[in-house]
This record gives sequence, structure tokens and C-alpha cells, in this order.
Amino acid sequence: MINGRPLNADRQNAILFKLMTYTGREHRCGTTQRYVSTGTCVHCARLLSAEKREARKVLRAQAKAEAASITIILDDISAETITAFMGEDPINYDHEAALDSAEHVVAEMVDEELAEADRFSQSIDDIM
Repeated sequence: MINGRPLNADRQNAILFKLMTYTGREHRCGTTQRYVSTGTCVHCARLLSAEKREARKVLRAQAKAEAASITIILDDISAETITAFMGEDPINYDHEAALDSAEHVVAEMVDEELAEADRFSQSIDDIM
């Protein structure tokens, strides 16, 4: 008994004979084949599984394409570009100056986001 209801006789027999599926009540898709372990519709479970498999294939292909594009970008960076960015001596590169520059850029980005939030809240206040 599950939740006060008796088990389907076909399901009980399938459990007894250690089968994977049984014939149960009709699902909204029109089939009656169900899994013994979960009671879900075999047809719908297989469709869902196929959809997930296809989605994983697409995601893998996208990740592979993205990794390839990053590799191409990294390959395009030449030694001249690196020395132009870091100076003649990459070993003694001035990291403090680079951090100061990065902090300045981040501060500008935060200021822009705060200004945008203020404009948004002001527009909401104007509407109200």
C-alpha cells in the first residue's frame, strides 16, 4: 500500500517477477507502459531523457567552440604585444601601477552602476 492506496495488481506482479515495466493506467500521452520503480510513464521518461541528452550535446559543442575561440585569441597575442603591454622587462613589471589602473576602472564602473540605479529609482518615483 502506498499513501493509503493498494498497489496495481500488474505492478505487484512485475515487482514479484523483478520486471522493469508493467502495464498501468493510461497516461496523458496515451500510453500505458510504466516503470515499476517510480511508476512514471516509459514513453515520457524516454522522451525527457532524449531531450536532456541532446541538450548536453549542444552544451558540449558550445563549450568546445568557446574554448577554441579563446585559444585562437591567446595564440594571436604576440611577444610584441606582451612587451608593449608590460614594458621591456616582464620580470620586473610594475604590478602596483597595474593594480592602481584596475582599481580606477572598477571605481568608474561602480559609479556608473550607482548612477544608473539612482536614475531608475528616480524614474520609478516619478511614475508613482
